Amino acid sequence: MSVHSRWDDTVRDAITSLEHRKGDWVSLADLRSKLDHQGTSRAAQDAHLNRMSQEGKARFNPDGNRIKWVGKR
Repeated sequence: MSVHSRWDDTVRDAITSLEHRKGDWVSLADLRSKLDHQGTSRAAQDAHLNRMSQEGKARFNPDGNRIKWVGKR
């Protein structure tokens, strides 16, 4: 499994654990807190979240304070 695949799985699982309903926007701060507890650096989080956004797997809201998973589940 590639590093990108592992990150995709980790972020998807974290986002879905924060959703009240499938497809909900979740707080980026809450997501970062979950990722912080797994020992990931903010620089790595930024790089992978931006990559996933560019690949159409995650979407930031216009204000940039929320995110949702839009990739395959």
